[in-house]
Amino acid sequence: MIIEKQATKSVFRFIKYIVNESAITIKEGDIANDFRMSLNLNAKVDNSSDVSRLELTIDVSDINQVIAAHVVMTGYFESINCDEAQRNAFLCHNAPAILFPYMRAYVSCVTAQSGMSPVIIPTINLRKEGENLLAQISKASED
Repeated sequence: MIIEKQATKSVFRFIKYIVNESAITIKEGDIANDFRMSLNLNAKVDNSSDVSRLELTIDVSDINQVIAAHVVMTGYFESINCDEAQRNAFLCHNAPAILFPYMRAYVSCVTAQSGMSPVIIPTINLRKEGENLLAQISKASED
């Protein structure tokens, strides 16, 4: 006997992403295997809509500054039947973990297509950045 179980629809889901900005600079020289990376998260929350946006900006360069990449990506997330606190928690903790692998893949593909070895951004734990983002959103909603 087969028992079918109804799929439960999540209250928070990833809709799509868009690459808003992308710039890669490659100079003559030897690319160092040591890379520097900065990451910035910015959430756009519209309380009149079920769709929230998370903007992820990354800047990566080798220590010799032979290659430098700047990418801005926006992820769109839908939250249905969530209160504000629950939506913000999902947006700040889950959304970065969902969006970051797309950013990593994008940078790897674009750098590989430029005729060089791909730049592979390491996986990172975004929990601290998510906590900072949640604090920013909470403070903005109080003002």
